[in-house]
Order: sequence, then C-alpha cells, then structure tokens
Amino acid sequence: KNLEILSLAETTFVRLDNHSFSGLKNLRVLSLAYSKSGNPVSWRTLKGPNKLVFLDLTLASIKIFDFYKCSQIDKKIEVLNLTGILADVDVPVNLSFIRELHNLKVLEIGNNRIRSWNASLFSGMTDIEELRMSGNGIDISLTSAMIRDMFNSSELKLLDLSGNIFECNEMIFKFFRFAKSKPDLHIVGYNEGFGYMCTDDKTNEVISFFNYSTGGGDLDPGFNTEGEVVVSPSALEISISSLIAFVVSLTVTAAVYRNRWYIRYYYLCYKQQNSEVVRREPFLYDAFISYSKHDETWVRDKLVEFLERTQPSLKLCLHERDFKVGSTIVENIVTALDSSRKVVIVLTKSYLNSSWCLFETQLAQYRLMDSRNLILIKLDTPDRSIPRNLQHLLSRVTYLSLDREAPLPPPYTLPSSYHSPATNWMKLKVTLMSQSSEKEK
Repeated sequence: KNLEILSLAETTFVRLDNHSFSGLKNLRVLSLAYSKSGNPVSWRTLKGPNKLVFLDLTLASIKIFDFYKCSQIDKKIEVLNLTGILADVDVPVNLSFIRELHNLKVLEIGNNRIRSWNASLFSGMTDIEELRMSGNGIDISLTSAMIRDMFNSSELKLLDLSGNIFECNEMIFKFFRFAKSKPDLHIVGYNEGFGYMCTDDKTNEVISFFNYSTGGGDLDPGFNTEGEVVVSPSALEISISSLIAFVVSLTVTAAVYRNRWYIRYYYLCYKQQNSEVVRREPFLYDAFISYSKHDETWVRDKLVEFLERTQPSLKLCLHERDFKVGSTIVENIVTALDSSRKVVIVLTKSYLNSSWCLFETQLAQYRLMDSRNLILIKLDTPDRSIPRNLQHLLSRVTYLSLDREAPLPPPYTLPSSYHSPATNWMKLKVTLMSQSSEKEK
C-alpha cells in the first residue's frame, strides 16, 4: 500500500475490474502504456489512488466505454498521456472531461482522430504548461476556442501540433499572428510558420502557415486575452502583400514541391485511415535496405552478398528488385517498411545529400513503433557531415561502422578479435535475425 510508482507497460491483462488500484493509496505514478485488456474497462477501474498525479495510457489497447466520465479518476492528475487511446472514440471527440482536471500541467492527445473543439478546455486552468497533439492526420480545423486555449486562456510553454495538415481558414492567420507575438512559447516543428501546412479547399493546394498568412486575403482579426476583436491587418501590410503576390506564389510552389513526398505520404495515410497497420511476426522480409544509388555497387557486391548468400541467409527488400510495378514509390516504401522486420540505413555522404533518402529515414521513424528495429551502417562518414537530427538518431539506435574497402569475412570463419571487421559483419547479421520488439508483435 506504500507503493508510489507502478509501471505495467506492455502488460496483457485477462481482466481489469473496477477499483483495481484502490488499495494503492500512496500511488503517484501509474503507467499502462502499450498494455492490453481482454475486457472493456471504465474510468472506475483507475479510481482509488488519492495521490495519483501521473497517468500514462500511451497506445494502450484498452477500450474505455464510459470515456466521458473522466471525473471518476482523481482530479489531482498533473500529467495525462492519452496518445492513441482515443482513436476508436466516435468523431467528433468530446474533450469536455479535461475541464475537470484543474491541476493538469501536461496533456498528450496525439495520434488520435481529434479534428477540433468548439468550447475552451483550459479556461481557468493556470497550471497547464504543455499540450501535445501531434499526428492526428489531415483536415484539422482550428477554431476560436482552440486559439484561446493555445494562446490566451493558459500560459503554455510547449505546443506540439506537428504531423498534422490543417484546413486553411481565418484561424490560420490568427494562429500565425499569436505565435509571432509569443516568442517564449516553443511550438514543435513550427519553424516560424514554414513547418505547419494547411490545405486550401478552393485550390486544393497545400500551403505553409507563413505563406497563407502573409499572402493576403480577407481574413478576420485575432482575439485579445478576453476573446474580443483586435486590430485588423494594416494598410501597409495589405500593400506589401499585394506587391509580393507573385513572389509568394513562387514560394508556395517551392514549398509544395519541397514537401511533395510528405504530402503524398499523408494522403496515403488518409486513404488507409480505416485500415490497421499490422507489424508482427512472421515478416515477409528480414530487412528493408535504404541506400543512395551512388552506393549501389557496395550494397550489391558486399552487403547483399554477405546477408543473402552466406549462411544463415536472410531475405532482403531492395527497391530496384522488390518494389511492385504499378504502385507509387511512396506506397512501395510504406509496404516495404511494414513487411520488413528491420530497416537498414546505409549512411554515406551521398545518402546525406539525397532528399529522397532522408525522406525514407523520416518515414522509417514514423512507421516503426520501436527505434530498436532501425539499424544504421556508417561508411566512411565523418561525424561533422551528419545533420543534427541524424546525430540524435545515432544516439538512440543501433549502428555499425564498416569499411567500404575492406573485404568480406570468409564464410564460416569466426572473427579473430571482438573489434575486428568480421565481428561487425556478424553483429549485423545477428541483429537482423532477432525477433521484432514486443511493441510491434
């Protein structure tokens, strides 16, 4: 009964009854992330711990049938992670229960189907510091209530709306102006308006917040801290926007072209939104190989030669050999990632200079639920040439350094030392033969 921290992440329950945790009066932290339950549960299941401040339900396969009765849990909750758990809730998702959690500091509601809300959630909540709502898909419609919650009703320090595509409307302009006036608010992936995109219903163009907001149009003004109307765009701003209309149109075209593969990927996800992504054993391929065409000779003569033609042999997925004719490139990549146990990235200078290769890397991080299934091979690549985001990836995933010019190890020969090149080749094969992590089974 004195237990304060309890993690049941990745646990499969035959049954969870009401008040299952009621005896843990001192419990402060409870994680049921990635867990599963054989029976639907209610909020009463989690009722009982009077000191609970942290509740993590990330991607838990638990159906909460009385979802709107969140008041059953303790109102002292400060950190609530509902990532992916609302995906099966009927749209529009009713988030009114959040108003009951007066001590809430961090709210994570990403990877759900939340499109908007029309009544303020954070009014009177002075402690809220972080709102994470990434990966909810396309056609996210900003409303005046959302704008107030993000900029006026609370003192947010971090806002994450990345991985979404919004509807272009007057609220995009208000978001842009308020974001510009709040330099202390960290908006993940926003990049001064170039990182967030919206779709124009009239032209079907995908435009960045920056380009949409500075490109003109009769947009309504924003709200002040009381929700009242403030100043409209000045005559100078309108004059400038009209003078640079041609430049803006070129910028929009460049932005769409630069993000064309991501747009196609989000469109593919939209078409497949009712189809469950299944990643579990047995996989069709042991590994999908992502590499630059300039490194094709090394991949074919050494990497494929060793992995497929020495025992125990592995089955690899190569784009020039295994991609399906008639499908788009994005569709082929998604299929390859979902049907491969691991993903191997051959990291070279040519790879880093290819926007297509970097897109494959981003897609692999999105589709793979566990970064342990991502393996990097560094070929004579100096660290200073690696972008920061890939340096961060190198710090989190398995990677091996191989010599481009070194010969392959003889078959059936044990390495002479732990640090020999042969050892790295064998490590690679053993890693690729290991089963997928539990998160993906």
